[in-house]
This record gives sequence, structure tokens and C-alpha cells, in this order.
Amino acid sequence: RISLSSRAKEAIKIALAFVIAIGIASWMDWERPYWAAFAVAFISLDTAGASLNRGAERMLGTLVAIAAAFTFLAFFPQQRWLFMAVVSLYVGLCAYMMTGKHHQYYWYASGFICVVIAVNSSNSLTAFQIAVERAQETGTGVLVYSLIAAMLWPRSSQKALDDTIRTVWTTQTKLY
Repeated sequence: RISLSSRAKEAIKIALAFVIAIGIASWMDWERPYWAAFAVAFISLDTAGASLNRGAERMLGTLVAIAAAFTFLAFFPQQRWLFMAVVSLYVGLCAYMMTGKHHQYYWYASGFICVVIAVNSSNSLTAFQIAVERAQETGTGVLVYSLIAAMLWPRSSQKALDDTIRTVWTTQTKLY
């Protein structure tokens, strides 16, 4: 029996998710299969719960970014300077919200992906194609890594939470 360190286990999970996500995206003949791998790379964290949370924030940020990009493209189809000003304001809002305490990664993903879709779109058809591909490939990466993280050597932060609660409780009882 081979005993693996936690670092080795995490590396195996990430590599396996990379291969499966790119394999699915390539098999489906999607335009940019590396986006699925990027999703895996960006959501892989220490515990399964943290990774699931990061994956949900990335997927939701992607969907909001798609809606924002479509809205900006619809309102400013022929006014490129106004279009870029509004996109810049949206990215500025996302950057501001990233400095807050909640959902920083959601705001990061939303701002970044909005720019990817809006700036790379020469017309509404290419915008739609890029948005669909981005959503498919991000969703594939998030789903693949989430399943692998939950099924293969899942790591939980429950013990750390329990230890912290015990420490706080002990400290509180000593104060009284």
C-alpha cells in the first residue's frame, strides 16, 4: 500500500480534473477547451467546501458577466467609446466590490469575463458564441473538479472548526 501526502493527493486530483475537463471540452469540439482547465485551476482550494464555494462563485460570476456584456453590447452597438466607458465602469465596480469582505472571487470573475466577452466580440453573433462557450467550458471545469474533490480524498475543514469552537468556548468559560 502506498501512502501519499496531502500535497500529492491534491496534485493528483487537480491533474485528473484538468485531463478530464480538457478531454470533455475537446471531445465536444468546443473552441477553447483550455477555459475548462482554467476553471479547474482557479477553483482548486484546500478543502472540498472551499472549492465548491469558489466554483459556485465562478459560475455565477460568469453568468452575470454574460448578462452584463450582452446588455452593454445591446445598448451601445455603434458607439464604441461609450461602450468602452460603460464596460470600464462595470469593471471598476467589480474591482471596488472585490475589496469588500464578501464574494471577492465572484466579482473578480464577473469583471474579467465581461471584458473577455465584450471586447472579443465583433458582432452579436460572436458575442453569443463566446458567451455560450465560456459558460459551457467554465461549467464543465467547475463540475468536473467539484465531483473529483468530493469523491477522491475529500478534505474537510470541520476538525479545524471544531477545534476553534472548543478553544473559544474554553476561553469564554475561563473569563467568567
